Amino acid sequence: MCLMLAVVVSGCALSAPPPPRGSAPILTPLPAPEAAFELPTRRPSVGQGAAIYAEKCAACHGPSGKGDGESAAQIQSTFGVAPADLTSEQIVRTSTVAEWFSLITAGRLDENGQPRGMPGFSGSLSADDRWDVIAYVWSLGSPEPTLAQGEAIYAERCVQCHGETGKGDGPQADGTVPDLSYLAAYRDAAFGAWDNALQSTHVPSFSGKLNGLERSAVIDYVRSFTYDSAPTVAEPEPAATPALDAAPAAPVGPDEPGLTVNGTIANGTGGVDAPANLEVTLYHFPGGTGDTVITRTVTTDEAGAFTASYSDIAPGDIVMASLTYADVTYRDGLEYDGATSTADLQFQVFEPTSETGAIRLETLHVIAMPGSDAIDVNEIYVISNLGDRVLVNTTGEPALRFNLPEKASAVQLLDGAVQGAFAESPDGFEYYEAVSPGEDTTRLVIAYQLPLGAADAVFDRTLNYPAQSVNVLVASEDWQGSSSQLLDRGPQVIQGQTYQQFSGGPIAAGQTLALRLTPPRPAFDPKLAAGIAILLVGVAVVGYGVWRTRAQQEQPSRGARVAPKARAADRDALIDQIAALDDAFEVGEIRESEYRKQREALKARILRLMREE
Repeated sequence: MCLMLAVVVSGCALSAPPPPRGSAPILTPLPAPEAAFELPTRRPSVGQGAAIYAEKCAACHGPSGKGDGESAAQIQSTFGVAPADLTSEQIVRTSTVAEWFSLITAGRLDENGQPRGMPGFSGSLSADDRWDVIAYVWSLGSPEPTLAQGEAIYAERCVQCHGETGKGDGPQADGTVPDLSYLAAYRDAAFGAWDNALQSTHVPSFSGKLNGLERSAVIDYVRSFTYDSAPTVAEPEPAATPALDAAPAAPVGPDEPGLTVNGTIANGTGGVDAPANLEVTLYHFPGGTGDTVITRTVTTDEAGAFTASYSDIAPGDIVMASLTYADVTYRDGLEYDGATSTADLQFQVFEPTSETGAIRLETLHVIAMPGSDAIDVNEIYVISNLGDRVLVNTTGEPALRFNLPEKASAVQLLDGAVQGAFAESPDGFEYYEAVSPGEDTTRLVIAYQLPLGAADAVFDRTLNYPAQSVNVLVASEDWQGSSSQLLDRGPQVIQGQTYQQFSGGPIAAGQTLALRLTPPRPAFDPKLAAGIAILLVGVAVVGYGVWRTRAQQEQPSRGARVAPKARAADRDALIDQIAALDDAFEVGEIRESEYRKQREALKARILRLMREE
């Protein structure tokens, strides 16, 4: 599946320039990362990353990165999302280099920019340390058997151009082969996106030569060029010798408050007061990690305010607060900087509604990737709630329902919902999570497949909610589209990949979004044409032989026959018609099915004339 397109087009800038000459095969643009991108000052080390991971990450993500650490259940309960399985196909294949660095730098943030279970490590790890952890996590997702398989394929098919270590210095390199060991060359590329490049834009193409597992293996092996796999043994540091005249450290008073947190709750629904007497759960993460979580509970006063004091807090610690109102959970948090004694947490809650009249699709992105036996489709839904109430359904029904094309199959969620908030339905899919008021508050990324055949691919579906704009990208130069609502924008080159683009809108709720894509006809094959010509000559020779035999056997008394010159003229006219039909097919003026049908009819008439002669 083309998972990489789905994630990146959600912040799509369709006019993004192509990458510089010699860069790796990036297929799609990406939104700007949340944290500034920094390159390492040395090659990342798996060995050093393993030590840091054990200290900082294993408690949540587990010793092997499966998301099953000892604190995983508590993170799931607190934030409504479990620690990620860092070895899963979804993460390994769809995350870009920039996204890996951004995530470990800034953490996983919610729509308000607050940490959501995953803290950032910019304050406790240097950029080189963060790259070491990334290298170790990559190694967890690339087991030794996979790397060995990838190495064998690389040695057989790739080393001639890309070189032994991926630097683009192979004996057959032409000077434009990218350096695959240089992280900056493909910072915005998801490694899974290379799977498509190996089958389409890569020269030579590996379509039909490598299966999916083989392509994944060689991509994992190529990624290993960016880091050192050998374990690193750190030299022990010499024990510090205390100064004889050093004064003992002053004790910290246990009752002296280091930070006072003041929380306020406002109701964003017009005409409704702030809720009172709500229970607020506060979480204290020492060091910004989930190793030790200290929890307390406070209750808001009649004005919707609360206060909590911390005497055991240190710079870099994180304080998170969570409350539930009308069956919707709200969170806010902060990182203590050590310089202030008070900090504010602000919540805005909303009254609930199950009415969807305020829901609008700001943009529906559709990315179609024709393959050898199916069309892989990713769709990104950018959703706004233009009302002042949170959309939620407490009766077990979904909050939103979306239709998909009739023949859509293998429907799955790629991003945008917590576990259990997405479900496939007979007509498409359902979304169960709350939708907060505001513009662009919810984004969903889903994937499915459509069958690939000689017939048109039909993307028609009824929109349950109005769409301000619809944008369709087809990763092919040859497919043609037809729609009464979308304009054909023609071919667009986006970072080295050519797409056919169709866009339009707005489209009202209840209307059908109609789009049909017509596959290209097979390219003209000179060998096939020559074979047909030889066949026709053979048919003519055989027909002539049959005619001569019959002519010799016939008696003069059989009566008058049509003049041979008239038959010859008819035959020549039919041959001219076949030639004209061949010319029309070659330039694309007639579909292949109609071409074959008319040609067979003309051939039959020629043979009939031959038999009559």
